[in-house]
Amino acid sequence: MQPIYLDNIAGTKPDNRVVEEVIPYLTEKYGNPAAHFYPLGRQSYTAINNARKQVADLIGAENPETIIFTANGTESNNIAIKGVMGLSDNKKHIVISEIEHYSIQNPVLKMMNDGYTFTKLQVDKNGRISPESVANAIKEDTALVAIAHAYSRY
Repeated sequence: MQPIYLDNIAGTKPDNRVVEEVIPYLTEKYGNPAAHFYPLGRQSYTAINNARKQVADLIGAENPETIIFTANGTESNNIAIKGVMGLSDNKKHIVISEIEHYSIQNPVLKMMNDGYTFTKLQVDKNGRISPESVANAIKEDTALVAIAHAYSRY
């Protein structure tokens, strides 16, 4: 019996075209892209910048330099939360939902040690949050509202 994999949100088999593009950079062109002053590093640096441009074109981003590649969703969420809060001009409040992924909840909880506060919104029986509860949770010192969005047509 063929297994059925149902956790694609956590790990998805890459498209074969992507694998073909990446293999040379794992086997032959593995130079450090930050060290683009030597040929092997320059190959990686150029490839990453080309990929940024492709992604920017795909999503309509004006500046490819704003595209940041990360290893996974947890890393992305941590960078987003800590980045926003680090630039928040002393705003120390965050709004999240009670069903947020651990990659959202854990950094928010740890930030309490640094004087941050948060409001955790409850969801209804369908996993939804009312717009009114979000509006009511926002305070003068709220810097970030991080609420997952999922859509199902069923």
